[in-house]
Amino acid sequence: MRKIIMAAAACLMLGLCHQPSQAQEASTQVLNDLAKAYRYFFVLDPSAEGNTRYMYSDVSAHIHVFELKKGRPQLDWETATLGSAVTALFVADLDADGAKEIVVATARGRIIVYDAQNYDRVHENFLEPVESIDCMASANLDNDPQEELVFIAEKRLNIYDGRSATMEWRSQQEFQATEILLGDLDDDPQLEILLHTGAVIDSRFYTLEPGSIENGIFGTRIKLFDLNGDGHPEVLGETAGYMLRVYDVYSRREIW
Repeated sequence: MRKIIMAAAACLMLGLCHQPSQAQEASTQVLNDLAKAYRYFFVLDPSAEGNTRYMYSDVSAHIHVFELKKGRPQLDWETATLGSAVTALFVADLDADGAKEIVVATARGRIIVYDAQNYDRVHENFLEPVESIDCMASANLDNDPQEELVFIAEKRLNIYDGRSATMEWRSQQEFQATEILLGDLDDDPQLEILLHTGAVIDSRFYTLEPGSIENGIFGTRIKLFDLNGDGHPEVLGETAGYMLRVYDVYSRREIW
């Protein structure tokens, strides 16, 4: 019954129930808008039949994937309970083989990787267990082709190899954050690790960058965007009142 209610709600939300002929085009735009607004909502690559798919996690620690068939959302896959709240959910080609994976982290320390097409479980961190994970992101930080998983676990910053799923580095210094981004914020070739709490860490030497904020935070939610056209993205941080704080890590100052 719950699945039927969820599917019906999605149908009404996407405006599909009475316009099946326009469903695919209209729903794709709405889904893309939802993906921009919500942290754990994603539009996946089309199914083998070319149908639009979307994914989200819910408050009961489940992940659901729906496929639009003839303009109506139908459940394609869902997880059993993950045991605790989702603290990271994204899609990436971790091992650089051209196939994307669904990457999940949970509050009680699980890292699970699923194939984004057939939903097979590719990996779970049984060999490198942690008690908790606060946030996670991925990017290629070194010279090998695969991406690295970068995450805060047990107040330490961790870097895992995306192919072998082995630990490459773990910080001695403690960090706290619920949001993490990776981006090129200065003139050196390597990416920087950005925590919403104000820390900027060099991904090669693992040192705190001068652009880190000593007092205060970037924002409760953060994004990167080059607002002034200098070739270096600024940090856009959303404050508690939904206003934006714009910080230039390269010049080490708040610009707006």
